[in-house]
Amino acid sequence: MQKRNYTISGYGEAYGPGKTKTYELIGKGELETFKLGSRTYITAESAEAHRDKLLRAQRDRAAT
Repeated sequence: MQKRNYTISGYGEAYGPGKTKTYELIGKGELETFKLGSRTYITAESAEAHRDKLLRAQRDRAAT
């Protein structure tokens, strides 16, 4: 079963960026989050969309 949400540290473990970069992405609106109590979660859909955006940009750079 695929994850639906990631904690900040869980996102880093799954996708690579550290906490500081993750919070930067959240601040820029590139990752969708919600709070449950004091914990911040990133939606899996948002994480996958961001990953796909990075992969497309990488392919576009390689094609030029």
